Amino acid sequence: MPKDTKSKIARAATAILAKEGYRALTMRRVASACDISPGNLTYHFPSVDDLMVAAMNLGLEQYQQQITSYLQKPPTDQDKTLTDLVTFFIRDAISQQTSAVMIEFWALAQRDSTKAAFLDQAYKKASDMITDVVIDIEPGIDRATANQVASTLLVFSEGSTALYSREPLLAFDEKALIETAVRTLRQMISDAASKGS
Repeated sequence: MPKDTKSKIARAATAILAKEGYRALTMRRVASACDISPGNLTYHFPSVDDLMVAAMNLGLEQYQQQITSYLQKPPTDQDKTLTDLVTFFIRDAISQQTSAVMIEFWALAQRDSTKAAFLDQAYKKASDMITDVVIDIEPGIDRATANQVASTLLVFSEGSTALYSREPLLAFDEKALIETAVRTLRQMISDAASKGS
């Protein structure tokens, strides 16, 4: 039951962040959204900062589930797996929920070293997960190069959050961006594989 309660609270905090931002994230507001008492909420999450971390962890768990699904696919269509991976990360990056949480967390991390350290760990975890998929796509690639591919995908996705998650001021063609990212990553993988041969 406590794990279910914690998940429910994390989902409520994420929804409030996505819809209204950090200012609306109060203990009372989250408790009300979960239909629990503020005291019960603070038992699980003593502060708003803890709720922010829970929202980020919820996002990481969702990434983990998605990455696991790629790793379970048979390695018959590596190009499709790469395209699906890139599509997932870019579409997620510009989604209202993810972009709102990330933008709020980036702002907090600028002023709070604990949040900055957590964000660094979150990016490391995401990078490691993507690296595993890249190695699964091209087993001959070394881990350092696969990590560079993962970092490049994160640049595409995080850049998409910054530039296109709100009313875009710049021209945005999601399909073209995904195709460009896939071509870039495919070339990096191909170059690394040919050097290793």
